[in-house]
Amino acid sequence: MIYSCGGGEANSQNTTQSTYDIVTFLDGETMNRETFLNDCVKSFKEQDKTSGFKNNGRDFCNCILEELAANFSLSEFGIEAISVTKQTNNNAEAVALLLNNKKAEKVVYECMQRPELFNNEHMKISSEEELRVIISECKNNHKNGMTSAEYNELIEYVYIDSYCECYMKRLFATFTIQQLNNMINDSKITDEAQRIQESCMIENARDN
Repeated sequence: MIYSCGGGEANSQNTTQSTYDIVTFLDGETMNRETFLNDCVKSFKEQDKTSGFKNNGRDFCNCILEELAANFSLSEFGIEAISVTKQTNNNAEAVALLLNNKKAEKVVYECMQRPELFNNEHMKISSEEELRVIISECKNNHKNGMTSAEYNELIEYVYIDSYCECYMKRLFATFTIQQLNNMINDSKITDEAQRIQESCMIENARDN
């Protein structure tokens, strides 16, 4: 991965590049913007996630990079980049791993709260592979939002894969991408999402 400090991709402040071409981190060090954006967009494409974003996700990736630069020094960013490099030689895959890092969660969340970065349309599941990824994310979100005892109780009560498929498909059919991203700020959306969740739990209960 090529986002670590030093080397050809990191620049001193005396760069001849235009202001847009570089991003400045907390420590004043700068990095080429284009390389990260290209790999970030490629990562979303490989995960079949570009349809939800305007400009194929490029604006969203740029938001993430700006937030990373506002919250980390280039050396801190480089350390995280190096750690995921040990897991893969694929730059796009490395970006995906980096954005799933605990330290990056706040950054991604901040950009998720910007509706202008998303298409105002319904999310479409375009392949079985994408559906598997969505189900996996649903399970991880439930697991991370519950205690171990609560999650174990859930999977004893419902067929978790079938429940997640039901829940996510109905969310996507009911709400636009912008509405889903604004769910936390809209009680009507939250209440309807809870109704959908409860319905899918009942329909996919193990004792049915």
